[in-house]
Amino acid sequence: MLTKDLLQFSHRKGRLIPTFIDADKPSLLQVANELRQIFASAPGKTSSEIEDFVKTVKSSESATPGLKKILLDRCEFLENDEEIFSKRWEIFKIAQEIRDDNSWGDESNYADLVKRNYNAESIDSLRHLLFSDHPDEKKCASYEDISASDLLNDYNRALLQTLFIFCDDVKITFKNCTTVEKRALFRQLKFHSLMSEVAVDPDDATCTIYLSGPLKLFQKSSTYGLRLAKFIPNILHLKAWELEAQVHLKNKHLTLKLDSSIEVKAKGRGLTGYVPEEYQQVASLFNEANPDWKLSPSDDFVHLGKQTYCFPDFDLTHGKKKFHLELFHPWHRGQLLQRIEAASTSKHKNLFIGIDKSLSKDAEISKVIKDSKWFAEFGFEFNQFPTPKQILKVVTN
Repeated sequence: MLTKDLLQFSHRKGRLIPTFIDADKPSLLQVANELRQIFASAPGKTSSEIEDFVKTVKSSESATPGLKKILLDRCEFLENDEEIFSKRWEIFKIAQEIRDDNSWGDESNYADLVKRNYNAESIDSLRHLLFSDHPDEKKCASYEDISASDLLNDYNRALLQTLFIFCDDVKITFKNCTTVEKRALFRQLKFHSLMSEVAVDPDDATCTIYLSGPLKLFQKSSTYGLRLAKFIPNILHLKAWELEAQVHLKNKHLTLKLDSSIEVKAKGRGLTGYVPEEYQQVASLFNEANPDWKLSPSDDFVHLGKQTYCFPDFDLTHGKKKFHLELFHPWHRGQLLQRIEAASTSKHKNLFIGIDKSLSKDAEISKVIKDSKWFAEFGFEFNQFPTPKQILKVVTN
């Protein structure tokens, strides 16, 4: 993604207007190719050397710094030598001893001594050794190339994503999604651990998602903002969508409104059934411990009545019986209270919920789960992720 200072946008009458670029513009393609050529030779060079080469690219395009940032993110830099601090201190001590005792000889003798002790080819290479832990002196180990066209499209997506690190409320409406797309989209919501509410209008095949942004949290979370930003590109795969978000930038409260007509291309083959590793591990451990049961990531909605829907994390089957399991982590606080209230009045008897123990430390939540007869029967607590024993116990009690 981009950094805040690289964001290109304008605003008019309270409306935020991102400055997306034309990925087919010849002058931009030329700049992209020049930058690619520089980064293709980046391995073996330091950050400062790469920066010096980048400065040779003359361009009036405002997106150029952002393109450089994206290419820099495609570089892998060598980790610092963990002993560099002690080595530097030792060399400085030798230098001080030389200054205090003229018997060590002149500077050339000192240079020869240090070069022998530290296998340095020259004083310049020794200087690099001394300060190799400085960010500008980090060496590039490898670089993953990208086409000029893909680079420009990556820039547009990065610009879009970065804006959502500075928002509080987000509303996404989409129509006429296939069942596969809808399931994949909501699975991504769950797997990015985002707080959401869903409203479905079956009459016109419209679904609306309400998301809380990082600035809406009691303790503003950059981690949550990154998760939201990583989720947003998924909507680019939908045929018809509208988005509205409240964004806070440069001490201004602005409204961002976008729809599927924007010329920002989606990346990849479309919405897929990707399952994060931790979810795969939960399912794998449970299925291994309970061969008569099957736990798998959920792929459907559960209707709790009164236009209330939830999208469980897991489905659990045993013969012809099917159960649903929804997990709540610390950032799901608002959703949890609503879910317990809705589930308590619902006739659905196959939905179980688990909550992270950190949530039960909240006074309001602690009182609700203590007083809820529904939670006593259908709820349980876990630490980060539930164990197979906890899952089996709640559905068999």
